[in-house]
Amino acid sequence: WQQWMVSRPFVYARLRKFVFGGLGVTQKRAEKAEDYITAELDSVERRLRKARSPFLHGGEPTLADLSFAALLAPALGHAPRGRPFPTKALSENFVARAEMWRAHEAGKFALDLLQRRDSVLGPRVSHNGVNSGSSSIT
Repeated sequence: WQQWMVSRPFVYARLRKFVFGGLGVTQKRAEKAEDYITAELDSVERRLRKARSPFLHGGEPTLADLSFAALLAPALGHAPRGRPFPTKALSENFVARAEMWRAHEAGKFALDLLQRRDSVLGPRVSHNGVNSGSSSIT
């Protein structure tokens, strides 16, 4: 449904107006959010290094690991189970930031967890029965 929305200029224009007007999204708030994401990635990277284990709380993934990965997925440009990420609607700045976060050690950790989850769940099939593509941002 997201791709349908961004591929319809009239619908996308109204959605954009709601996001920026109704939700109060501004450039300053977006930049602050980007800084917050980077700080959280740095924090998780330190915790992983300090724990000396593959996950935040030991040798097995916990809810903390999975929650971190799931909440970070949109910022990394990870679309679940084979769905293409709608890059047409994104700014070049966001795509560049997402690539930077994907290269971060904590971003790699989150992507690895997401890819493991996707491999267990299998590809998501669209309504017409065709696998809908890759989960990469590019």
